Amino acid sequence: MPAIISVAFLIAALIIFPVGNPPRAQDASLADHLLEAVVKVSTKVPADARTVRNLGTEREGSGVVIDGNGLVLTIGYVMLEAISAEIGLAGGRTVPAALVAYDHDTGFGLLRAAAPLGVKPMELGDSKHLTARDQVLVASFGGKSSLMGA
Repeated sequence: MPAIISVAFLIAALIIFPVGNPPRAQDASLADHLLEAVVKVSTKVPADARTVRNLGTEREGSGVVIDGNGLVLTIGYVMLEAISAEIGLAGGRTVPAALVAYDHDTGFGLLRAAAPLGVKPMELGDSKHLTARDQVLVASFGGKSSLMGA
């Protein structure tokens, strides 16, 4: 299930580089920086919650730090009906998080870290410059090994 969560979410929000040409040094450096903003989201849901039968009581997915105050964008069903959440960072550190919002129309959710993450937020891009045949890289939590499409 986490792979599905990662792919569905990250196609919409993450790292987009053309892959037809060899990566330039600045692209590799930018990719490293952007991957730091990709975090793991873990949640716990009560056993009697409506979504437990299909999604379980412990859920994991990826998220993206989108502001300097620890706001994390994730796929909403990771946090749907959750009673607790935490954000996992690349070095193994975890930070408790508060559930902020779930949007039924987009399927996205927002969490806020309870302590500073020490991660530079990812700048949101503009998808209007992408075309149907553009090749892209998609990433989930896990560093360079999580990249798909290279």
